[in-house]
Amino acid sequence: MDYRLLPAWFRFATISPEQEYINKDLHSGAKAKGTPPFRRVHSDYTAGGARSHFRAMSEAWSCRSQTSQERALFFKLRSEIIAAEDSAIDQAGFEPGDDDMQAGKGGHWDWDGKGYEGPRYAIFSIWRPWEVVRRDPLALMATLESELRYAVLPRTYKNRAGHVQDYYSENPLVREPAEGETHQWWYLSEQKPEGVYAIKFYDSEALKSGDGSVRSMCPHSAFRVECAEDAPPRRSSELRVWCIWQCI
Repeated sequence: MDYRLLPAWFRFATISPEQEYINKDLHSGAKAKGTPPFRRVHSDYTAGGARSHFRAMSEAWSCRSQTSQERALFFKLRSEIIAAEDSAIDQAGFEPGDDDMQAGKGGHWDWDGKGYEGPRYAIFSIWRPWEVVRRDPLALMATLESELRYAVLPRTYKNRAGHVQDYYSENPLVREPAEGETHQWWYLSEQKPEGVYAIKFYDSEALKSGDGSVRSMCPHSAFRVECAEDAPPRRSSELRVWCIWQCI
């Protein structure tokens, strides 16, 4: 059986040079511009957090990059995914649905992702620098997920266009390695605009298989480079993509 990968939803999250943030250049003290690099090892969604974002989208959502046919296909597949998840949740002995979206309790939050038979879906970040990165590069963790320990950062989203009025989500924060152990990292030294990261945030197949053969996420973090305080602040753009594997 053949499948095609359908990038069903796009959301631009461009870091704008006009937006100011409080962080200052460590050397000159001048105020920098843009969203500051995040120097905490994290991924952007727990499994429940990713499902929460997916389920929180409303029929009012729209995107200029999609045709009406693409939008209709996305919402059709989204309905199939949620129905398949709710069926698996019910089979697991939990109450299907969203339950308390504001508190992140019940419904899909109680479920471990097993028994799902719907279309595979995932969310990625496509991350690209505007120029050569000489300061605060972005690194990706290569350590196996089974060897990591996490803490959870609760998040509440309110009044997002095209979503329910408010809903709960979570970010996983990676804890320090156990004594005597280390984490493995990769990064592109002096990353150029043509060097693009595709960072996985969530993949339903990882929970369905449950054997570690598919990674569910890729933790990442910015980090400081010695003697780079005089380098210009890093500037980059991010495109977040929901992808659905569709049988053809």
